[in-house]
Amino acid sequence: SLPSPKPPPPSPPPPPPSSPSPAPRPVSAPKPLSAKQSSHQHTPRPAAPLSANSTSSATSLTPGAFQSRAVNIIGITFFSVIGLLTSVAVCIGCVVGCRQPSAKYIPTEKKGISALQPNGPKDGGFR
Repeated sequence: SLPSPKPPPPSPPPPPPSSPSPAPRPVSAPKPLSAKQSSHQHTPRPAAPLSANSTSSATSLTPGAFQSRAVNIIGITFFSVIGLLTSVAVCIGCVVGCRQPSAKYIPTEKKGISALQPNGPKDGGFR
């Protein structure tokens, strides 16, 4: 039983070797990325003599990208506003439409009742 507890204390030393191993892994992961980035960077570097044209084209592309984003934002807001306005218009139309016919029918009914009420006493003779 005594020898068995002794081996666990030596077990902590193996984790330190494992801890250095994860460090190289993250380092190795950025290395391929840096290599890819460097390869991508190498392609513009030959175009460095054309840097003026490349920068002008880049500037023309970036505003275009911003303009496209702005157009997308404007379009989204435009259609969202249209949707809100249509929904509000439909609600108002329903409310006004429901109120108008009721307002129209109520006066007509009142008119009819008022017409019948005076006729009621007049027709009282017929009763």
